[in-house]
Amino acid sequence: MSDIFISYSKADWLAVEQLAAYLELEGWSVWSDRSLAPGDPYRDEIMRQLAQARAMISVWTPASVKSDWVRAEAGRAKAGRKADSGEDLRLVLQRHSAALRRNAHGVFGKSRRTR
Repeated sequence: MSDIFISYSKADWLAVEQLAAYLELEGWSVWSDRSLAPGDPYRDEIMRQLAQARAMISVWTPASVKSDWVRAEAGRAKAGRKADSGEDLRLVLQRHSAALRRNAHGVFGKSRRTR
C-alpha cells in the first residue's frame, strides 16, 4: 500500500515524476500508473491502488482537466475521502511549492518571471 496515489495526465509526466521524487525524499511512498506493464489490467489495478492509498494528489493542468481518467480518479478519491490528505502532507506540499517558486525553472517548466 502506498501513502500517496498521484493522478495526472500522461502529458504532464515529467513534472509528476519530479513531484513523486520529492515526496519520496520526504519519506512518503508514492504510486502512479507508470509501474504498470503493457497487458496489465490497468483499470482494476488503478482502482485497487487508489482504494489502498492513504491520500491522493490530483495534478490539475490544462491536459488533466480534459482527462476522463483523472476526473474519475478524483471523484473516486473524493467519495472515499482521500482528497483531504492530512496536515503532514499539506506541509510537505507547501514546502515543495516554496522550493519551486525559488527555482527559476521549477518542476513545471520555464519560469514565468520576466527578465
